[in-house]
Amino acid sequence: MKQHKKSIREKSIADPINTESIEHYILRPNESFGIFKFGDKISNYLNLKHTIEDIDGYFEDYIFYELGIRIWLAEDSKEKIIESVVSSSFCIINNYNIIGMSYGQFVKLYDFICEGEDTIYLNERNRHLHHVYEFPSIGLQLWTWRNRIIEIVAYKASLDD
Repeated sequence: MKQHKKSIREKSIADPINTESIEHYILRPNESFGIFKFGDKISNYLNLKHTIEDIDGYFEDYIFYELGIRIWLAEDSKEKIIESVVSSSFCIINNYNIIGMSYGQFVKLYDFICEGEDTIYLNERNRHLHHVYEFPSIGLQLWTWRNRIIEIVAYKASLDD
């Protein structure tokens, strides 16, 4: 038993994983995040267990707690169109879960071009410093804390830009 625990600790966060069991988390850039297709109506997914969180009486977030996914809708969408998917549990790109991965390891594994970086303080009391990296060509925003990816926002990149 001790040997097994040791091998789990030694396993790298960037080791390939079995994507069959987590198909809900595979990022297909500019197309979908798991089963959620960018530009699709949220009504197509309301058969899944979810809650709706009202944000300032203006926005609605659809939260799929069992999947650990939050859906943001297009702002001016009367048809409630999926604009972004937020995940802090898994995001699979080429068989690797990038959540928990160091930003440096992400850069080494992938040839994506970062086109913007920002530093944001969250939680005013604790002053958590987050670095946010923007990859608009693949519709991906990485939120990091202490150089580890803690959350992603996936979206369909605008080809007009």
